[in-house]
Amino acid sequence: MSADPFSNTQRPLSVGATAVEWWLVGLLFLTGLGLRAAFPSRLAVEQFDEGVYASNVFFTGETGDERYPEQHLYAPPLLPEVIFFVMSIAGPSNAAAISVNIIAGSLMVPLVWWVGRNWFGPAGGLASATLVALNDVHIFFSRTALTDILLCFFLTAAVQFICVALTTRSRFAVLSAGAVTGLAWWTKYNGWLPLAIGLAGLVPWRLLGRLPGWTTDQTGRLNLAPNIRLLAGSLARWGIVALVAFLIWLPWLRLLDARGGYAAIAANHRGYIVGLAGWWDSLVAQTAKLHSLSGSLSNSALPAALFVTLIYVKFSVPRFTWNRLLSNRRILIGVLLICCMPVIFGLPETLCVLTAAAAFSVLRRKRPAGDVELSSSRQVLAGWLVTAWFVGLLATTPLYTPYPRLTLPFLTVCWLGAGMWVGSVRDQFAVIADKVSVGKVIRSENQLPNDLPAVVPAATYMREALLFSGLVALTILPVAFFRSVPGWQSRTSLADQTPSILDAICENVGVNRQTGLDRFAISTYADPALLFQMRLAGVSLVSPLVNLNFARPEAPPPLIPRFVLIGPRAGQTAGFDDQFAAAQSRLELIATYHYRPSDLVILDGAHAPDSKSDEELKLYRVK
Repeated sequence: MSADPFSNTQRPLSVGATAVEWWLVGLLFLTGLGLRAAFPSRLAVEQFDEGVYASNVFFTGETGDERYPEQHLYAPPLLPEVIFFVMSIAGPSNAAAISVNIIAGSLMVPLVWWVGRNWFGPAGGLASATLVALNDVHIFFSRTALTDILLCFFLTAAVQFICVALTTRSRFAVLSAGAVTGLAWWTKYNGWLPLAIGLAGLVPWRLLGRLPGWTTDQTGRLNLAPNIRLLAGSLARWGIVALVAFLIWLPWLRLLDARGGYAAIAANHRGYIVGLAGWWDSLVAQTAKLHSLSGSLSNSALPAALFVTLIYVKFSVPRFTWNRLLSNRRILIGVLLICCMPVIFGLPETLCVLTAAAAFSVLRRKRPAGDVELSSSRQVLAGWLVTAWFVGLLATTPLYTPYPRLTLPFLTVCWLGAGMWVGSVRDQFAVIADKVSVGKVIRSENQLPNDLPAVVPAATYMREALLFSGLVALTILPVAFFRSVPGWQSRTSLADQTPSILDAICENVGVNRQTGLDRFAISTYADPALLFQMRLAGVSLVSPLVNLNFARPEAPPPLIPRFVLIGPRAGQTAGFDDQFAAAQSRLELIATYHYRPSDLVILDGAHAPDSKSDEELKLYRVK
């Protein structure tokens, strides 16, 4: 394999996609959609933040605040409003709440292909799209109602538009980059990431290009003036992108003034920062959690990416033959390494190694002295963007509490970087094909060390059959054994408790469950997902609790029967123990329920990745 993904033999990026490329992209998209939409009966809103984002449809918002109380502390309103819009059309349901991310996660496959194709060529784009389509972590979170999948979609598109805006004079690209960054900012509070990545990539790109990157005048003295002029122009275009993004985000920033301003958001976020002291422990925990979410489907993604690349090469490289390829030991060893690395070292580590190697190849390439225009190549800028994206998130992601969903932006750049590396095999295939004529090898001083024989031995056909059989098996077998796909596990354990809870309440009140659901009120403490499930079950008088002051001894008795559901997260709420102790005399325990949450809830907590302990839910009646 070529050590340099930026080989001059690569197909020009401006050439339109061929029919076989479109077919492969379509197949990858359908594969990604099928993996993310499979087994809808196993899907349900279960995690705390999911409940916050999905419950908007049950709140009027008449007070001028978000539809769910204190929602602004968790995320900007874009995803909750999109979910609200979907439910307004399709009706409230678990499937409607999660459908937004299923669609966004599936569209991520062709988006990554488009970005990878524009940056590193068709083969790189196809390889990256394959890695996304078959990635267990992305599949897992695409089947949730969290913000991170939608953020990654906007993040990837925004960085691509920034790349185009900096390498062309397109006003559309500048406005699109700002607009999509603004959408990312409306999705999550770190939606400004495209701006940081763009700035961190453009500065070394303009000043250095490919190392050493400095030009000299006729006397041999250092001449940075052309680079600085180019840098100033690029910074101006980046500034316009940042201005557009900020103007789009500004209305939400102004709305936050009535809710304590952005300072309240920052204060809430500081509670999740572990800092440098906890950086290593957070990195180890994140790695372990990613391993627990990476099944056999993820481990087959790299061989599948290579397989897709081979299919593309078969129909795009003139004079290409499998036998000529398989006779080269360097290629065969590379294929085996790519197939075995995820199994031996783990997929996250393998993606990091391939991305780091691809980024390093950008830095080590040298350019002729005085060649300033070469640094404006989109491929070179893309290489610097990948480097800034990869290094920046590798350093900063472990500074936060190790929620596995926070790694998705980092995994996104790894899919692009590893896809670039796998896709660079195509360059070597083209070199091999160019050296082959009818019945003989055209020798040159640049020929690969391993000569290609004119007569292919019978053993080569056996290697070809074994190679393709192995690749197909690694790609298809995990789908057959669907239980090995972490994203397909059932997440209905909390929702399954709803009938039992309502039966106990109706029995306690003495009403019929079919007609008496409006005869009592339910309050949920520290469990928005449970509130969502209760509203789906038809209980109209359900509200979230901020505290238990209403149940203090001096408080008036409730006008209608009132029940309190205290979820397992209540103990993590500051002041809960004191509140419960003060109200305990007026809380009558009706029933206790035990259920086993999915990995989404387990990995967000303090549990070890392999912990399978039950959660406890308690039902009280207010006296």
